[in-house]
Amino acid sequence: MKKIILLLTIIITSGVYLLAQTTAADFTANDCNGTSHNLFSELNAGKIIVVSFVHPCSSCIAPTVSANTIVKGYATTNPGKVFFYLVDANNSCSSLSTWANTYSLNNVVKFSDPAVYNSSYYSPSMPTIMIFSGANHAVSFRQDGALNAVNFTAAINQAIAVSGVNEEQKRNFQLSIFPNPVNDKLSLTYFLSQTSEVKIDLYDMLGSKVANIISERQSSGKHDSQYNFDQLSNGIYFLKLSSGDASQIIRFTVSH
Repeated sequence: MKKIILLLTIIITSGVYLLAQTTAADFTANDCNGTSHNLFSELNAGKIIVVSFVHPCSSCIAPTVSANTIVKGYATTNPGKVFFYLVDANNSCSSLSTWANTYSLNNVVKFSDPAVYNSSYYSPSMPTIMIFSGANHAVSFRQDGALNAVNFTAAINQAIAVSGVNEEQKRNFQLSIFPNPVNDKLSLTYFLSQTSEVKIDLYDMLGSKVANIISERQSSGKHDSQYNFDQLSNGIYFLKLSSGDASQIIRFTVSH
């Protein structure tokens, strides 16, 4: 089981792509509206950047439209967090915009600047869809020529979970779980700096809320809880602890 989990941190298991490159290549470039972007600065600010590299063609349409549709869904659940960029270094902004508008991609951020496209991203199968996230500037997803929507969504949710935890929140909650993977019972430990309303919600890998675990006022100090998850299907889940204006998300795997 440990070997399988380690592999899953490296390989997205659609069977068609491997995260050979784990760190994004920085760029500074103007988008087609003339706005300047620096990738690393945006990632450092907590943004999650989804990029579809296209050379406008018929095979680029469906995966790109699907990726953009999924990203738009986060505008409600995680406003100002996930952004979609459309990149074609070989054609002008005018040509790219005409192609994008045909498939209702007119409101996405578009680039025709070669500075955005790193040679390591090249693939003969287009589009290349990637997710860049975190202060470590990680490539947390890549797929060429198609889009596995489940894995893509899971990668965004994981990026949100990781980027949503800052050092102050870690100090406040010191949230931990055991064991992970969990078979039936999961133990959860956290600390509250003051008495406050506490919510713990369970989400699946698609970001859908499965259950509310706790919703009550709790005193300051250490809290230990245990939950029975033997009815959950095998897969990846997230626990979100919220207290006041702060929240922390932790990922775990159910494996019966």
